[in-house]
Amino acid sequence: MNLGLKLKKVREHRNLTQEYLAEQLDCSIRTYAKYENGESNITVAQLERIATILEVTPEFIMNYDDSKIFNNTFNHQQGGNGFVYKIESDMESLNLFKELLKEKDIHISLLEKNIDAMQTEINNLSSKLNG
Repeated sequence: MNLGLKLKKVREHRNLTQEYLAEQLDCSIRTYAKYENGESNITVAQLERIATILEVTPEFIMNYDDSKIFNNTFNHQQGGNGFVYKIESDMESLNLFKELLKEKDIHISLLEKNIDAMQTEINNLSSKLNG
């Protein structure tokens, strides 16, 4: 499954429209549709923005496999991420748990980088005001 199709599947599982994502990305619907159709390449920065809008990590999108995931709208409405994994064996469960931990660590790392960037910006603005 190509990246564009994975984007489409995750977006659909989140019950979001192409129009909504295009609006959030400040681009036309046609431009966003080209990402999903594989007609236009996606930069890492664009993938990170899309992942943030979809409330997942870029890695989640890149590794998306709908044979292991199905939508759980109730879970999403209750504050979950909307995805529930199908688990068929104890070994698969263990491997999935390891993948989830890795994804969590990546997500934490991305958030820490965002915090550092924001702190740097705050310090720069503060020094300009006091300077």
